[in-house]
Amino acid sequence: MNYLYMNISVVLVIVSTLIIRRIFINKVPHVVFATLWALAMIRVTVPFKFTSDWSIFNLFYHARDMLFREAIIRKHYSLEQIEEMLSTYIALNVLWDIIVCIWGMGVIVIGLHFFRSYRWGKCIINNSVLHSGKDVDSIKKWMKEYNFNFDVEIRKSSEIYVPISFGCIKRGIIIPENFDITNELESKQIVIHESVHLKYQHIVIKLILISIVSFSWFNPFIWVLFKHIKQDMEICCDKNVIARLGVEQRESYARNLLKYAQMECVDSVVYSSFADNFTKERVGAIMRFKKVSGFMAVVSVVLMMSVVNIFGATDDFIIQSEANKSEFNEIKSGQDIEENSYGVVELTTEEVSQYLEKDEKAAHSLNLRDFEYEAPTVGDLPELLGIKFEHGGYTYSGILEITTIDIFDTYCIGYYSGEWFR
Repeated sequence: MNYLYMNISVVLVIVSTLIIRRIFINKVPHVVFATLWALAMIRVTVPFKFTSDWSIFNLFYHARDMLFREAIIRKHYSLEQIEEMLSTYIALNVLWDIIVCIWGMGVIVIGLHFFRSYRWGKCIINNSVLHSGKDVDSIKKWMKEYNFNFDVEIRKSSEIYVPISFGCIKRGIIIPENFDITNELESKQIVIHESVHLKYQHIVIKLILISIVSFSWFNPFIWVLFKHIKQDMEICCDKNVIARLGVEQRESYARNLLKYAQMECVDSVVYSSFADNFTKERVGAIMRFKKVSGFMAVVSVVLMMSVVNIFGATDDFIIQSEANKSEFNEIKSGQDIEENSYGVVELTTEEVSQYLEKDEKAAHSLNLRDFEYEAPTVGDLPELLGIKFEHGGYTYSGILEITTIDIFDTYCIGYYSGEWFR
């Protein structure tokens, strides 16, 4: 599966998730959006493959075959001919080198931006001091009361005005120097919010995200993914707090959020802040929070499965094509080709000679262009065609790729070109 295919798929997943999010933001569990964002992250980084009859990519290939059958589309030039025409205007290798250089410079610039954010966050964490006393006892008591059963460091800093959480393995919460722990309602809400960040390892997710953004910076939808995952992590924590403390605390929690949103807070990739951005949508989600009904739970499952099968799945055509390539790798390595296997033809020297570009008796490789292969329909023409034959006392085997198709009333002819090795 190529990188372009993966990027197209992730764009479709992101767009469909944005549409679903717009319609169902306060109607379905937030785990729906978390699952779909995770699918997008996996799709853009891991070339996994699973087929689905509902995959949208199947439609493109079915449309292609239909157009070929109706003779609406035809390949008038072979790939080699197209490349020859383009090479008269621009050196393709030089163009590719320029593209790679631009991509590399983008990776460096974006990487430096995130590294600066990392350094800023690490300075705040390193400059904070370990806190002790009744405040720490209260915080750990609340965490234990609401089933956050992991150890955290409670630290204090004069450089921040808003509580933050940090760490993946060694986790902690940093509170401002003037944090009023005696206001139990407000303090408990903040502690639970930051504890949810730590429980679900949101820092790890942010680090993975910046890696994805750094290497796919050219794709604007990846930036959309980055923004909305951060936003949904905050909404997830907000809803988790209300679910634990009770819906009667929605108004006080919203006021608490608005209070800290007015304070200065610099974002970093190594910590999460209670008063992160997206305050307007977060307050709206808090005030509309309610338990999900059974019907909406079913809708949630349907939505997730639909996006996975339609936009996240791989089409059968790609799977078959890659299976063919795997099969023909044996041809390239010089191993024997099984007779009568799909897409493999055994020929005599006389049958091949008219297509050879050069006919050197002791040549290590031979090039063949426009070999004709007849089939009843376009769908019966393999994209790859294995050939083997005896020539000059040697056995040659190789793989040809389809370059041109001619369609007639009752049959079609595919023209194949490629190279063999003895």
